[in-house]
Amino acid sequence: MTTDAAVMAGVRLLDTAGEPGAGLRYAVAEPEAALEAIAAADVRGRGGANFPAALKWRAALRERGPRVVIGNGGEHEPGSQKDAVLLRRHPELVIEGLLAAGTILGAGKTILLLDGRLAPLAERLREIADGFGPAHLGLPAPEIVIGPEEYLVGEETALIEVLERKPAKPRFRPPLPVVKGYLGYPTVVQNIETLANCAWVLRRIAEDPAAAPAVDTFLWTVWGPQREAVVGESPIGTTIGAVLQAAGVEAWKGVTLGGFSGGAVSAAESDLALEPARLAEHGLSLGCGSFRVIDPGACAGALAQEVMEFFLAASCGQCVPCKAGLGDAARVLAGRRGRKVSDLTDMLDMFSELEGRGVCRLPDGGIVTTRALHRRFGDDIQAHAERRCGCGREVG
Repeated sequence: MTTDAAVMAGVRLLDTAGEPGAGLRYAVAEPEAALEAIAAADVRGRGGANFPAALKWRAALRERGPRVVIGNGGEHEPGSQKDAVLLRRHPELVIEGLLAAGTILGAGKTILLLDGRLAPLAERLREIADGFGPAHLGLPAPEIVIGPEEYLVGEETALIEVLERKPAKPRFRPPLPVVKGYLGYPTVVQNIETLANCAWVLRRIAEDPAAAPAVDTFLWTVWGPQREAVVGESPIGTTIGAVLQAAGVEAWKGVTLGGFSGGAVSAAESDLALEPARLAEHGLSLGCGSFRVIDPGACAGALAQEVMEFFLAASCGQCVPCKAGLGDAARVLAGRRGRKVSDLTDMLDMFSELEGRGVCRLPDGGIVTTRALHRRFGDDIQAHAERRCGCGREVG
């Protein structure tokens, strides 16, 4: 079950306004100006990469069409539920953003992928798409596809493989999807929060051509094993402490960022601003805005083991360094010897060799978060690996 937080100042997507369809009509009438507006607003990927949407779209426009636009509504990062809340509260904003992107890119096909948990929303989304009248606007009606609930489906090339009815295995790059993606066509994949932001920006420009509102909020999910997930929206630059307070967290030991991919901070860092450039200075990232709370008294070593076991289970197995390295790290964190590493020092040294490896660099997220946990909670991790923490977690 999920609850929506008493969200903070600057709310846009969870309390949206503007005339439905106005942004799409603007994109149809002025596609080049619409792309400029999205660039000026600095709309960025909200699935984790934080890459400017306009740059990706311009890269696809340099390729010969027809093009494909895919909305990623799979929401596969641990704990994240913000996309599901967005689809329940303002599905029309997502569909309008998808159709606007298709218009700007001259797409021959648009697709919205949902994982199985969101399948009950599919019919309502189809009705909303029909209400926009894409056929009358010369646009392709979105195809809504229910995909598997696998972590790697969130990676854009693995998602494309799934849509082509293949296993969810990331592709070797180059070429990038914007050059050769779905069925060989130039393809743009965007998280649905990104598409909703595009619709929001274009609605405002349609109402006031002199306005160029910046996209300055983000959706977040705060969760933990013993707490109900809470979804809210806050301005970029809000502190991690303020987000946790808005979610009703009164005391905490630490928190992971980006699900399990963006690193971790301790309660002593509660004033850390959640701004991508600022986080990058600390080797952290906002990712999809999913924050896993470490409660006071909880064993951070057990969490480090959980993180590594998660990525090990998520690996598709096509890259040996990924599967073997993650397996070794999981064993050491659980208090066992790995095949090539025997203790935490060996594991941390191995991370330097493992980073950047594999088709999709899957290990990087687990490495960033495990390192961050070790820096802040090294005693916990050592005690857990020596099986003297008393947390009771079973060895993986």
